Amino acid sequence: MKWSAGGTIRFQVEGVVVRTEITWGSEESTSRVMVNQPFSY
Repeated sequence: MKWSAGGTIRFQVEGVVVRTEITWGSEESTSRVMVNQPFSY
């Protein structure tokens, strides 16, 4: 059985939107940081 889990935090610092994502899975893990793109995938 494959599994995955993750979380996202979105916050604003001095007018700049910062989004961080961390995901873990049975096959791989990833992390991302996006600046001024709060709804990009």
